[in-house]
Amino acid sequence: MDSLRQSAQHQQAQHSLELLQVLHITEQPRDIFWLYRNLHNQAQDNVIITSTIGLSQAKQILNKQHYNAIFIHCYLTTSERNDAKYVSANTRGKPLNKGSQRIASALTGTVRHTVSPSSSNPSSSNPNANDPSTHDLSSTKLSTSTVSTNALDAITQWSRHSAIIAIIHGPHSYSASYSQAESTTHAKTNTAIHLNHDSKADYNALIEQLLQTGVDDYIAAEDITTPLLAKLLHYSVERKQAKQHLQLNELDTITQLPNQNYFEYQLTRHLHTEKLAEHVSAVLAVQLDHIARIESTNERATYHAYLQANGAKLQQALRQNDIIACANDGGFLIMLNAMPSMHTVTQVSAHIIETLGKALNIDGATLFSTASIGVSIQTPKGEDAKELIHQATQAAKLAQQQGGNRHCLFSLDQRVQASLNNQLTTELYKALQNDEFFLVFQPQINVLTQQLHGAEVLLRWEHPEQKTLTPYAFMSILESTGLITPVTEWIIHKAITQWQQWLKHNIAPQGSHLSINLSPSFLAQPTFKVFFNTLKQLPEALKNTIYFEITENLFVDPDSNISHLKYMKSCGFKLSMDDFGTGYSSLSYLKHFPLDCIKLDCTFTKEIVENPTDLAITQAVINLSRDLNIDLIAEGVENEATLALLKHMGCHVIQGYHFSKPLKPDDFQRFCRSL
Repeated sequence: MDSLRQSAQHQQAQHSLELLQVLHITEQPRDIFWLYRNLHNQAQDNVIITSTIGLSQAKQILNKQHYNAIFIHCYLTTSERNDAKYVSANTRGKPLNKGSQRIASALTGTVRHTVSPSSSNPSSSNPNANDPSTHDLSSTKLSTSTVSTNALDAITQWSRHSAIIAIIHGPHSYSASYSQAESTTHAKTNTAIHLNHDSKADYNALIEQLLQTGVDDYIAAEDITTPLLAKLLHYSVERKQAKQHLQLNELDTITQLPNQNYFEYQLTRHLHTEKLAEHVSAVLAVQLDHIARIESTNERATYHAYLQANGAKLQQALRQNDIIACANDGGFLIMLNAMPSMHTVTQVSAHIIETLGKALNIDGATLFSTASIGVSIQTPKGEDAKELIHQATQAAKLAQQQGGNRHCLFSLDQRVQASLNNQLTTELYKALQNDEFFLVFQPQINVLTQQLHGAEVLLRWEHPEQKTLTPYAFMSILESTGLITPVTEWIIHKAITQWQQWLKHNIAPQGSHLSINLSPSFLAQPTFKVFFNTLKQLPEALKNTIYFEITENLFVDPDSNISHLKYMKSCGFKLSMDDFGTGYSSLSYLKHFPLDCIKLDCTFTKEIVENPTDLAITQAVINLSRDLNIDLIAEGVENEATLALLKHMGCHVIQGYHFSKPLKPDDFQRFCRSL
């Protein structure tokens, strides 16, 4: 597959006559004309050549302009004695082994001095031998370590963007361009390091080292005058561009992890080779439960750093042969290879959830998000890569719908449910357009005055076939599809308009209030503050009667959500916490959140008559609300015994079927008039 992709890119590049920018780095001025003449004659007007002397000048040029290709020079000579000791300027008299000699001559790309074996002080011939400022390609004496580091770093850096081509000068190879006399004189001027490459193995090892440093291709100096030069240049550039294009198509630009295309390709290869009966291979779809909120409440750089940190966490939590990638939906995909059992897959999933659940400090902000994981495995049916990824993604969504911070294995039941969800999603879009949603209001009664304290507005869907549906049946789909935003905005406008009319006509008494539920997903939307900014225009007296109800899930990331709540308060509205005591309840957070009311969940109130534990918890919450001067409403009160006990304990505002079920607007009006 890789070779096919590269071949396709190569063929595509052949059809485009791109004007190539070429940089030629040399030490010999005569090299400039030599390469220019031969390359220009072969490539005609398709190449622009810039020549420079030495590494320092090359770095300056490359900092200002991009080049498609870079030519460097590498000189090889034979020694007069096979056992000669070669010493560079800064090695303090230590002999160089052949590997170091290869690095010294190849990576510099320059002509170097030969140090005579009889020299007792090899650095004496160069007073600047120990001066780091002289360490570049134009220097005549450099230590092997410095040459390796400087030249290696330069070539590696350049090879990321340009094709690197080495011109290999063998013994007397300059005879191809200069006279034999010039070549002999050149060798005698002590300007080249003599590398013993008497064997073919030495030469091949040198070429291998060049390629490992980032050099894309090489050409012998004697071949410069042949048509091979232009062909090699174009091929090297095309291959480099194809490789860069392939990397862009297979890497996520934010995390630098493989993307879903690459993951799907690798998974397909694995499924074709893996024997199903021997091992368990699993696909994991990992979703960060609160990623939308984190993205909308932080700077883009912080959000990207957060994704990168979580990607790094996952890499550390997995084995080397497992594959991790970024999914198209912003989550992560993992392929677990050759797992001994399904139990092991479950253990790995639990470990990942624990790893990702730890808070991260990004740019001074503490960011926290739980994770939901969907797991799919190949069955004898032989699911392909796309199907396994889809199944894992569906299972991850189900894990989120169940509260998040858990893993879920895809099953046949989920396949049926996924089909139903797809159908329900389509119907929800139509419901918003066809005005199939409506509101109901459940009264809240002050038991001391027996008057209306307020009402909670609730959403209902008049489904064409399934009659009336509560949000429990479709809320998760609203949140996952983004419909939560237009639906919530519709609820708020509709409810406030209705409440304003009731206050105006004294159906709802002065001092009563309306509670409107807000989903955490709605708060995480980028348009949240824009919408609330429009609500600021409402009359102050009306805004003081509106309570927006939030859930304890906001405690997962208190730092960012406090700003949301304070913004709503600054717009003139009041805040209430719904289902208090059932979620991430932390009493210490109550003093930080600007709450006006808390609602005691029905899971505690419905059994306080018979359950001492629930009774104790309820009493503690009542005392807490009184101490903090926060209003308290008890939900789910269904009988007289519960009502009497709550009243005795000091809770005076009750909501529940004991007084009334949620009512349509006309029925609510009649209820208010009956009080």
